[in-house]
Amino acid sequence: MVQEFDTKMDEILKVAIDAARAGGDIINANATRISSLNIEQKSLNDFVSEVDRQSEIAVKVLIHKSFPDHAFIGEEYGASGRDESEYTWHVDPLDGTTNFLRSIPHYCVSIGVCYHGVPYVAVVFDPVKKELYTAIKGQGAYLNDKPIAVAQLSNLNGALLATGVPFSGAYLDKIDSFLGTMNGVLHENTSGIRRLGSAALDLAYV
Repeated sequence: MVQEFDTKMDEILKVAIDAARAGGDIINANATRISSLNIEQKSLNDFVSEVDRQSEIAVKVLIHKSFPDHAFIGEEYGASGRDESEYTWHVDPLDGTTNFLRSIPHYCVSIGVCYHGVPYVAVVFDPVKKELYTAIKGQGAYLNDKPIAVAQLSNLNGALLATGVPFSGAYLDKIDSFLGTMNGVLHENTSGIRRLGSAALDLAYV
């Protein structure tokens, strides 16, 4: 039974990798024509482009081709598939849209798969640097098939931190609280703070 489950997770990971690369191909193909893209504003300082949507469609098509009974939740088109499915795919087809639209080469395709609500498979693909981060629960994490591990730090002393910053309408009232927290963190002798613009890549870099 365990071996069968592990085989299933391996199959899911393979499809997730193929799907992430397919989304990445679409992103790369459009990276040189940003000025001609159709761009919409979802909310204050929060944008979506046709590339986000095209990437999500490409990812979704590959996933549903292999696993038509799985549920799917995408950043752009929301939920689809069977609500009662044991498996749910969570997809951000272009994490770092603002970077992409400004030709800042730091963005990715992010895919996570949950089994009964528990995260089991993860893929983060950086189409610019061709860096593929993968993981299966209990089997470690990999960068381009080579094992990676977190730094052996027990506190913030010497740590390099990554964070997002409140910027859209729904979170603007949190800025003062956020800056107060960051002020406290900076007094912990950290190596500094990075705000790179792609949360999934930030987490992968940990």
